[in-house]
Amino acid sequence: MNNDIAKQRIRTLEFRDRHGLEAALERSGKCRRTLYSWRRRWRERGLIGLAPESKGPRQRRRRNCLAEVIERIRHYRELLPNLGKEQVAVLLLPWCKQRGLGCPGAAAVGRLIGAAADNMRGSKLALTAKGKPKACRRQSVQRRPKGYRPQRSGECVGLDAIERRMGGLRRYILTCIDEVSDHAVAMAVPQISSQAAKRFFEACFKLTPFNIQQVITDSGSECKGEFDQLLKDSNIVHPWTYPKTPKMNAHGERSTAPSKSGSSTATRARCSTTWLYSTKNWPIG
Repeated sequence: MNNDIAKQRIRTLEFRDRHGLEAALERSGKCRRTLYSWRRRWRERGLIGLAPESKGPRQRRRRNCLAEVIERIRHYRELLPNLGKEQVAVLLLPWCKQRGLGCPGAAAVGRLIGAAADNMRGSKLALTAKGKPKACRRQSVQRRPKGYRPQRSGECVGLDAIERRMGGLRRYILTCIDEVSDHAVAMAVPQISSQAAKRFFEACFKLTPFNIQQVITDSGSECKGEFDQLLKDSNIVHPWTYPKTPKMNAHGERSTAPSKSGSSTATRARCSTTWLYSTKNWPIG
């Protein structure tokens, strides 16, 4: 219920009682019939009666599509998994003409697919080593809220990994950058793994001048396992980006751009701190 509009109408009726009908009509810009209707509804139902009602049609149109047409659409979606509405409409047209049925267009097919509980969507069948089907269990992970922007240092830190080829060898670098202060840390590792990411982040704890509250990463294997367990033990929130959506970790991706383009350090131009770390066991060449 919109209380602001209802209260405004009550003030208009009170103004009418004090100054008369003609003054209220001129002040509100409403007709005489409207003010009498508001007064009647106020006496009968109180404040609720003055709230604006829905302006939608009382009798809405209903979808008149045969069940066999819907089943045929589902059949095409199962035969060719996740087929688009335009392609389904092309395949459905000759089938409907052959049976003398009305064929829905591409837009109507899309609405029928969206109205289904499962969106007529199928997933690839996962098989075991012996070729038997197994249940697909997806773990729900925390995502970065839409439009979220951290306000203080350490509130959100982006982590990313890059690969470079130097002298015929592969070199791997892990980078970590704070989204507010642009304080960054980079470390060369012999391989990209969750163990290497864990050791890298243990070093970040000692080098960052603030407390890290959450770390946003992609869905790479280096961000799982031991690294994810380290964050859980440290009570650090670990949001994940959606697949093929690097813009959700724009700062982390941007911090690796100079390294990807050939620079010897990680984003010296934007970061207040750049640190390449190596040990005897982890040479950087």
